[in-house]
Order: sequence, then structure tokens, then C-alpha cells
Amino acid sequence: MGKKVFAILVLVLAGAAPSPASQHHKLTPADKAKRQALLANPSNLQILPGVGAGQILLGEGQDQVLDYIGQPDYSWDQNFQGHRSTTWNYYDLNLQIVFDDNTAAPYVYSVSLVAWQKGNHTLGEIYWDKNVETPQVNWATLDGIGLGTTSFDLIRKHPDPSLNNTLIIQYSGDGMSYVTSVDHRITTITVLRRGTL
Repeated sequence: MGKKVFAILVLVLAGAAPSPASQHHKLTPADKAKRQALLANPSNLQILPGVGAGQILLGEGQDQVLDYIGQPDYSWDQNFQGHRSTTWNYYDLNLQIVFDDNTAAPYVYSVSLVAWQKGNHTLGEIYWDKNVETPQVNWATLDGIGLGTTSFDLIRKHPDPSLNNTLIIQYSGDGMSYVTSVDHRITTITVLRRGTL
């Protein structure tokens, strides 16, 4: 399967992530301490196009992610047309990481910052004030684009997307994809390697 098809699958999964209310797991004290350390440093909350988010960098191994932020709240394995992946959700961090499992050592394929949904809704049915939980973490790009930013502000700052179908705005050269609500607020930001989309 081509990387572009896998990239699209990653974006669909990020937009349809389960609600934290339905998949809550107890954290260990060590994992809580790692998450608090991440949140204590604002530079850890920067979204870096084509690179990652904070300490979580594209290409890193699962062991490195565990060292930074501990075990996820929820994880699942998937096999889509022969391409294996593992997804980890960190609900209190508004963070979803997809690992490519097609190598001997799984590595970070994408990092998504997610404003979790209240209930299950399909793309095109999501309204920020009605269907989205307020993000607990203020992830943002260096120019201030984060969860809840309007798609209008995104386009003003980055006027030439490679795809803009209103609900999905992508910048292939930067490895960035944004999913928006019907009312034009960013609900998911996904970082991939540059040129993947």
C-alpha cells in the first residue's frame, strides 16, 4: 500500500478517535509525572511541521515515546491492506501517535493533536461548541495555529494549501494536515513527514 493511502487512513482515524469518556484507563504515578513534566515546559507544546510535536519526533521508536510520556490511555493495532500500525491515545494531552509497524522496530509515523469528540460523529457533522470537548493542552505551531483556531486564520497565515475541501486542509510540502469542524474550527492537526500527503 502506498504511503499516501496510509496517510489518508491516519487522518481519518485521528478525526474519528474515541471519546475519553468511553476509554479511560488509570495511569501509573510514573506516567502522570512524565506527563506533568511535558506540560511544565511550554516548548514541549510546539507543533513542528514535518518534524513532530514537542519531544515526540517523527521516526522515533516506541521506547523513546514511553520514556517521554509513558504508557498511553488507550491503544489499538490495525492492519489496513497489509500495512500494520499501532495507535496510542493520550487523552489528557490531546495527543494521538501512530506507529508504523512494518519494520523490525516500529517508529512514529504521525503525531496528531486532537480535540476529542463528545460522542461519535462523522466528518461533516462536527460542530466545535456542540460536539467537541475543550482541549486540555494548548499545542500550537510557532505562528500560533492550534486546536480551535479558525480555518480562516490558518489560510490567512498559510494561503496556499495543497488541498482545501473545507473540512480537510493539507500542506503536503510541510507535512501538515488540519481537520476542521462544520463551523470552521480546527479539531485535529496531524504532523507527517514533508511530502507524505
